[in-house]
Amino acid sequence: MKKNGITLIELITTMLIAGIIGLAIAAHFIHEYRFRAAARDRIAFSREAGIAMNHITRVLRFAIPDTIETEYENDSLKKIEADIEGGHLDLTGTVEKESIFYQYDPGPGIITYGQGDNDAVELATNIIFFDVDWPGDDSQEAEPELKIRLTAGNADGSISIPLVTTIRVLPE
Repeated sequence: MKKNGITLIELITTMLIAGIIGLAIAAHFIHEYRFRAAARDRIAFSREAGIAMNHITRVLRFAIPDTIETEYENDSLKKIEADIEGGHLDLTGTVEKESIFYQYDPGPGIITYGQGDNDAVELATNIIFFDVDWPGDDSQEAEPELKIRLTAGNADGSISIPLVTTIRVLPE
């Protein structure tokens, strides 16, 4: 005689297989979420580092060589200052010198930008390293180079985006 229905063993086996499949699907979605979050953070850090580097490069390209000064504190760059002449900063057609500065605070990882005696505005956050190599008057080069390095990332170092650029500073 044939009985309709399922046995307890069949039910338990089916539930066990369904549970394993459900856990595998959940693990896949969790992994996918973490991957997308890491990619999103990496893109955000990269974008911010790129914007900061582009701004610094664009402005310091017009620096007057004898006015570039760097200030260090505890062997780490604190501030770079320069006088800028011409270029995109002057929209009136006259060439006037303008003093600018970039200041780095490693505590919160912020680079600020200011002109003259004006208050500084935040240019970039999440900067874990910022340095400038400027040979200045010590260099015998005809055209000294200003090398800028910055790294954006998170505090634990699991994401870091290093950027390096060199600006050739032409003599006056």
